Amino acid sequence: MAIADKLRALQIKVNVIADRAVGLMDIEADVQDGVAELTGEVETEEQRYIAEQLAYEVDGVHEVVNLIQVAPGRSTREDTRLGFAPLGKNPGDAPDAAGKYTDLGPQLPTSEQFPGEFSDEQIECEVKDAVKSRHNSDFSKVIISSVNQMVYLSGSVRTWNDLNKLQDVVIGVRGVMGIDSGVSVDDDDNLPFAGQI
Repeated sequence: MAIADKLRALQIKVNVIADRAVGLMDIEADVQDGVAELTGEVETEEQRYIAEQLAYEVDGVHEVVNLIQVAPGRSTREDTRLGFAPLGKNPGDAPDAAGKYTDLGPQLPTSEQFPGEFSDEQIECEVKDAVKSRHNSDFSKVIISSVNQMVYLSGSVRTWNDLNKLQDVVIGVRGVMGIDSGVSVDDDDNLPFAGQI
């Protein structure tokens, strides 16, 4: 899979996780040459349609093959896929481990594994430490910040492989809910993808 397609698939997955209607559904995405294939299960046709529309919103995706199955009655209220908890009554609310609601900003999921344990400063510090520990890649030109558990990246890296490694490292840090990447590639081979993942 080309790096750009891998990033597009990751963007689709993040869009799905962040969406209130389908965020806890079992949906996977694979992208080949700009064609996204969606698989998994949802409870309703509407959720199946929403997942398809979220895939079309990703830059560079020109076709979506929707193989998602509708399985009515599948309950996700108690599920915690990928460490995410269901959103609360208001778009910006999410329950903590005790079931209390905490305002985290508009439509942002929260980590069920570490609810309220990490501030943006702590997340930013952990991300910077994780990035510094990658001695085989040069991330010295990358600027990192965190707002509402979303990590924002800017600056540049040497290769597309370095960009891919950077994003893999960042999304693996505890408490990180997503990445908004504005990082450019010095050895740009004209792959046209950047944005929020």
